[in-house]
Amino acid sequence: MYFELLSAVLYRVITVADGIEVIKKLREIRPDLILLDVMMPRLNGISACREIRGAIGPHVPIIFLSAVNEVETVRRALEVGGDDYVVKSGNMDAVLTRVKFWTQPISLEARQKRRKAALASLAT
Repeated sequence: MYFELLSAVLYRVITVADGIEVIKKLREIRPDLILLDVMMPRLNGISACREIRGAIGPHVPIIFLSAVNEVETVRRALEVGGDDYVVKSGNMDAVLTRVKFWTQPISLEARQKRRKAALASLAT
């Protein structure tokens, strides 16, 4: 359903089956944005994010889009290099808003500041 939503608003969307395939695909393409689920086969999203950051650095925004809504999971996702975390709720507008935000030019410093603020908000 997210593929259909993003394709309908003219984003070019490439899907893969699992976390290992994400890493392999990044050898072929450099996306403008990566959406990861925490719960993926073979390599979970947190581990995939850590590997992505090690392989291509911090310049491609990563949004976690997951049904997992636990503070510790959100914290870990952000700590390994995720830029944002959206809980799957059926609210397609929220997903689209975040994708639009993260595909606009934003400095690495601004992204890091936003991540720190999100992590700080989890501590309260």
